[in-house]
Amino acid sequence: MFENKFFIKKPNGIKQSAISKNIQVILLFIALGIGMLYGPNNIVLADNVAEHQSFSQNFNNSNSTISGRSVHYDVFFTKMNYWNIDQGQINFNFKISQLTDNDVSDLTLSINGVKFYSFRPDSTSDLQSKTIDIPTDLIQDSNHLQISGQIMNQVDDQTIIAETPANWLTVYQDSNINLNYSLTDAAEKINEFYAHFTGMDTVLNQKSAIQINPELTDPEIEANLYALTGLDRILSNKGKIPLISSNDTSIDNYNYQIIIAKQDHLPKRFKNIGANLDQDHAVIQTIIQQNIHYLIVTAKNQKQLIKASRFIANPELMNETQQAKKKISTNTQTFIATSQNKNIQNITQTETYLSGAGHHEATYSLSMPVNQNNANGSKIKLHTKYAKNIDFKNSLISVEIDDKKIGSHQLTAQKADDDTFEVKIPNGQSLSRNFNLKVTFDLVNKYSSLNSTPWAVIEPQSTISIKSEPMNNLLFDNYPSTFIKNKTFDNIALIRPKKINSFYLDTLASLFYGIGNYAEQNTGNITIYQKTPNKSQLANSSIIAFGTPNDNEFIKKANNDLYFKFDHNFQNIISNEKMSLETKYSQTIGTAQLLRSPYNQKRSLLILTAIHDSDVAMAANQISSQDSLAQIHGDAIVIDQNNHKQTYRFKKDTAADARLDLDLKLKRNHKLIVYILIFIFILISLIGSAIMILHKNGKLTLGRNSDER
Repeated sequence: MFENKFFIKKPNGIKQSAISKNIQVILLFIALGIGMLYGPNNIVLADNVAEHQSFSQNFNNSNSTISGRSVHYDVFFTKMNYWNIDQGQINFNFKISQLTDNDVSDLTLSINGVKFYSFRPDSTSDLQSKTIDIPTDLIQDSNHLQISGQIMNQVDDQTIIAETPANWLTVYQDSNINLNYSLTDAAEKINEFYAHFTGMDTVLNQKSAIQINPELTDPEIEANLYALTGLDRILSNKGKIPLISSNDTSIDNYNYQIIIAKQDHLPKRFKNIGANLDQDHAVIQTIIQQNIHYLIVTAKNQKQLIKASRFIANPELMNETQQAKKKISTNTQTFIATSQNKNIQNITQTETYLSGAGHHEATYSLSMPVNQNNANGSKIKLHTKYAKNIDFKNSLISVEIDDKKIGSHQLTAQKADDDTFEVKIPNGQSLSRNFNLKVTFDLVNKYSSLNSTPWAVIEPQSTISIKSEPMNNLLFDNYPSTFIKNKTFDNIALIRPKKINSFYLDTLASLFYGIGNYAEQNTGNITIYQKTPNKSQLANSSIIAFGTPNDNEFIKKANNDLYFKFDHNFQNIISNEKMSLETKYSQTIGTAQLLRSPYNQKRSLLILTAIHDSDVAMAANQISSQDSLAQIHGDAIVIDQNNHKQTYRFKKDTAADARLDLDLKLKRNHKLIVYILIFIFILISLIGSAIMILHKNGKLTLGRNSDER
């Protein structure tokens, strides 16, 4: 599936008459009057400037060139189910071969299998742009846009039917689909709140937030983090949900808010929620006040509060809950169900249709499981069907991974209606975290008639099965895998500063957005500490510490273990063998350092620190997303206030677990080890046989015979 990039176009303001402005003033005074009666917390002014909004999704994250007389390009895009689409447009930016015969070349667009627009490219080698309206009745929640056609070349006023490398179409990455829509407001139902809260437009417009009371206890903050990681998991690099202090003046700018707190720490206007709860229950409830939608999660003890937060972290449960209020008991099941085979992924959601004689390419963007390497035995299984009017002797299908061919398959008339083709990924071929799978059909027409158009279909049952093995590097290349075990948090000990301010809320949001993208389960544990835990707790935990040495004693004590150390007064960061640091400059940088835990050599220690708290948040942001992590290598990051980032590698031995490293080496080389053992056995047998022959022929005498003689 193609990875989409998202861009928001802010809605235009609506001009208002003097009468409507006067009405707004009157309403404002009424709201102020109500606020005086019920307290300042009740005054909430929602941002409802305009009903109509616009959302754009890019085709892809890079320019793409498709070769062949018959060209084919797929884009997948989504529509939120609470959008009422007014208009859809495709902004198509492309170039075609300079040799193209524009009288016979054409391109056709279809949505979800329905063709709706065809055109001939202009006769130019320059960049071309085409704006095309999409019939709104064709747009669904999940959509497949297909661009297909033929690029025919011309030489000396003759159209060349034969295929050459000069048949090409390049689609530019800024091509996009723009949807204009109005919103259907969420009702007081948990599933509708959840859909809006996690909607890509809500998140990217910064209208979703988790509201944090600065007086929350550490277990209450833990509950918020469990919910946050579950929410971030489904966003999958499409936007970060912020943690906003309830004292922050910007809190009322967020139309959808989650509040997770024990009953005695709820805002005054929500104190009645959960007032009658016993110790064995928690409650999740939606409330709408002054056009702001709230989801309140509360209990009278921390155990039930954490259980309710794990419910929030389960997307299936949240999407299935259609009532406004849900009670959570000690018996409520909250864990996320897992698939039968986690190593198998479908390469496409919908069938890919290829039409016309010649060369066709369909490219799919896939990903490796987090913290895993490709192991021997991975394979691709394609389910296809194709026309029977092709020259089967010269028609075939080929498969490439990251532009490296790994297998081909001859098409046959007997299997045209249902052909399954399996190709093994070569042993030893590495797969990047995100890689491209290209399926190529070369369809040779059996007949000369243009009316007999060959075709082929790649069906959605097509899969890739990745045999994987764990990565064992204690480097940011492998982060956050060393903090994850069995697809969930590996007993994380989070050592925080004495006070949580807005910068540290940003730090927490970045940290657990990064980890939440990879934690597939909601069953792991996070334990927050303000003081340094005892050695037994540290030895059994993967440790994350953040803050400055002045507000986090653990970081001060760990100074000698850091790659970027503080001076003895903890006023500057000092130079080392990798980087020279001027005194003033060292006070403007943030660092992220991935260390081997001194309490357990098989566990990790991540320290985010700086002289100033704002620079700690800046460092945390560098490891907050898949995109940013893809640019980071080594075990230390330095970022300054001009966003100048540098990465370094200090560790010589990067194995997080020496025993696991040995096991992986033995596993990778098991065939070689078998061959060596066989060779040793044969060698011993040969030596034994030689000794017996020599002894039998009297050419070798044993010690006992010599004594007798």
